[in-house]
Order: sequence, then structure tokens, then C-alpha cells
Amino acid sequence: MLTTNANVPLPVKEPVQPRDSKPSHYSAHETRMSLAQAFAHNAETKIEFLEAILEEEKRQWNENHAILKLQMLDDLQERRTARKQELLIELIRQQKRPEEITMFMKLAE
Repeated sequence: MLTTNANVPLPVKEPVQPRDSKPSHYSAHETRMSLAQAFAHNAETKIEFLEAILEEEKRQWNENHAILKLQMLDDLQERRTARKQELLIELIRQQKRPEEITMFMKLAE
């Protein structure tokens, strides 16, 4: 006769963790690697940030330099104009002829 063991409990299987889940603890090597990777990522981010600041400072310097250069050219032109006017007034005061005035003005350019 065939008998069944109705009183025998079935074995309980423990849940199996999937392979992609993180272990509950890391080895010392894994911890150091993780910290090194975080440090490297932080360093790269810092370099990118500093490069962006440098580019902005270069742009601002170039802009300010261009403005300063234009101001210097304007100042130079104003000084030349003032110098020519002073020369003309001095030549007229000395009662120079128009031909001499024209000649001196060409030399002043």
C-alpha cells in the first residue's frame, strides 16, 4: 500500500537575492575604490567648473581690453586734434602766410 506522509512538513526555501542587488557590506578594497572614484569625479567636476570660470574671465578681459583700446584711440585722436589747433593758432599769431601754414599742417600730420 501506498501511504502519504501528510504530517511531514515541506522544506522552506530561503528567498534568493537577485545577483544585481548590492551586498550589505563592502570589502575594504571596494570601499577604497568607491572613495577613489568619488574623489576622481569630484576633481573632474571641479576642473570643469574652474575652466568655465577661466573662460568667463578671459572673455571679460578681452571685452575690457577692447573697450580700453578704443578709449586710448579716442584720447590719442583728441590730443592730435588739440595739438593741430594749437599749432594753427601759433602760426596765425606769428602771422605766417597761408602757404606756410598749409606746409606746417601737413608736417604735423
